[in-house]
Amino acid sequence: MERADIDPVMVYYNTRVRAMKSSLFSSTELNELLDENELQAITEYLLNSPYEADLAESLTRYEGADAIEDAVSRNLVRTFNKLLKAAQGEFKELAAIFLQRWDLVAVKALLRTKHHNLSPQQAIEDIPPGPTLTVALIRDLVERDTMEGVVAGLVAWNRDLGQPLARNLAEYVETNNLSVLEDALDRRYFVENVRRLNGRGDEDSKFLVRFLQMEIDRINLRILFQSRRDPDSARTLERLLPNGSLSRDVLERLAQAETPELAAEVLAPTTYRDLAEPLHRSMQAGQFSGLERLFEGRLISEIRTMARTNIFSIAVLMLYAWLKYNEVLNLRLIARAVSRHLPLDRVREELIYA
Repeated sequence: MERADIDPVMVYYNTRVRAMKSSLFSSTELNELLDENELQAITEYLLNSPYEADLAESLTRYEGADAIEDAVSRNLVRTFNKLLKAAQGEFKELAAIFLQRWDLVAVKALLRTKHHNLSPQQAIEDIPPGPTLTVALIRDLVERDTMEGVVAGLVAWNRDLGQPLARNLAEYVETNNLSVLEDALDRRYFVENVRRLNGRGDEDSKFLVRFLQMEIDRINLRILFQSRRDPDSARTLERLLPNGSLSRDVLERLAQAETPELAAEVLAPTTYRDLAEPLHRSMQAGQFSGLERLFEGRLISEIRTMARTNIFSIAVLMLYAWLKYNEVLNLRLIARAVSRHLPLDRVREELIYA
């Protein structure tokens, strides 16, 4: 990018985001926090960090892990809102699309907790907030008695994400199949945003489309993995999302692969050749979580590379938002683990480093 082409507003925005990124906890700091192994010590540590104001407020209403979880969650919402508010012009539209991903994650977690009839307290612990799905709103929604009540609340909160749920609610009630609602959300967010942004000439739009397509690929691989023993192969193929980077032909051949070896052979010639062997191992073990974590690592790696090579791109925002989100998940995990006296080595394995 030539110097004359650099938008001074973007220079200022990305400089602010990089400054915010510098205040994130390092992996060493997170491990030291875990090693404290006392909630009081963790609380004091956070009271001398960027979470100070939020934790001080939360301590007026909650105690221990509840206060920490509430504080870091509200801090995440406030931070994401700050990022969006500072964005301008067309970049604001792209930032809003990316940040809505975390609302999507929160909505899916909320639907799962209601589907499995978890207690409100357990649900609150399991649901991370999004940019606009706040802690207070989550507390209200988890108290609702039925999925119909939850969906009605989500429509009132955000028609963009809520309407696909409302349109598919009757089928969910009839089948008790949660994927009906999850698929509707994925099509609304990932597929429609790729269609909306495809063809735009600016680099930020192109990069965001690439990111969304990788997410579509991840979702499709998970659908194929989870449906391997499903005799209704036509239903599986119907669930696959369009507009990813893996072609329909590749997806159909993956669906027809009868062994882990054949599935790995199908994936090997694609851009995901490095995931062919992990796919083979995951299929042998019957667990997709490891492959999904590798996929997420690949997403973050591409974002990080873009942020380094184009320091005025949307990747700077994307990288910081993802790292901030992971930090909040880690702090919630540490607080809960210490309050329940879980083995520290086991907790350390669950921490997310990126």
